[in-house]
Amino acid sequence: MSPITCHCFYVLLIMTNSFQGWSQFAQFTIAVGNLDPKKVKYSDTLHKFWKKEHDWGWKKFMELSKIQDGFLVNDVLEIIAQVQVIREKVDRPFRCLERPYRRELLRVYMTNIEQIYRRFVEEHRSKLSNLIEDKMRWSGFCAFWLAIDTSTRYRMSREKSDVILKIIVKHFFVEKEVTSTLVMDSLHTGLKALEHQCRGKKGW
Repeated sequence: MSPITCHCFYVLLIMTNSFQGWSQFAQFTIAVGNLDPKKVKYSDTLHKFWKKEHDWGWKKFMELSKIQDGFLVNDVLEIIAQVQVIREKVDRPFRCLERPYRRELLRVYMTNIEQIYRRFVEEHRSKLSNLIEDKMRWSGFCAFWLAIDTSTRYRMSREKSDVILKIIVKHFFVEKEVTSTLVMDSLHTGLKALEHQCRGKKGW
């Protein structure tokens, strides 16, 4: 016999000014409190709400029989919900979380974020190594690059920042992946550090 599950948990996003084709990203955490902080039951998710998916949640959150294991205290079940609507800004293409919410999630997902960056670096390092090891392709590229004038090389090796940022966001922001907003935040922090460094060099 399958275990009895606790009630479903859903988050409902209501658009006060809904319009044709609307969509909105939101990140949320649902938790059930426990006398032992280490046993708190929680789930995090990131979802893009739109006309046909204006609610989202978990059909199976926890087994009903486990509620007596420190969750139900004096006939009171503590349910904690944290929701952040992620608004996109023209001057900030990265979809980031507010600081308190981000700090809580980082404690859980820091290792996952490090693995995402490590895979990205290793994948592109491998591609570059394969290109260099392929003597024919590498020599052909070097001949092409050295044959063009300096100004053309300069133009080819540069791109507008907004174009680059859109490509980065497209690569690293994976819908329904709870770590996506945390990755966006670290990229945003890195971008601000580079901008600050560039302004410092211009001031020398």
